[in-house]
Amino acid sequence: MCESNVYLAEAETETLLMESVGWIEFEEGRIRLRDMLGQERTLDARVKYADLVQHRIVLEPVGATDA
Repeated sequence: MCESNVYLAEAETETLLMESVGWIEFEEGRIRLRDMLGQERTLDARVKYADLVQHRIVLEPVGATDA
């Protein structure tokens, strides 16, 4: 399977948002996630990095300042 866990990076920490995400949609500064059970979550964020080997996608809130 090719699902990934999605994390939110804030203040030097990464918090798990969703597990087993198989679908991501980008729409005007927002990201919509859908897991393998069909549950969805939409948030104002952008991709910080994706480690596809480790099945890990890290997002950061829109408007976050670069350190």
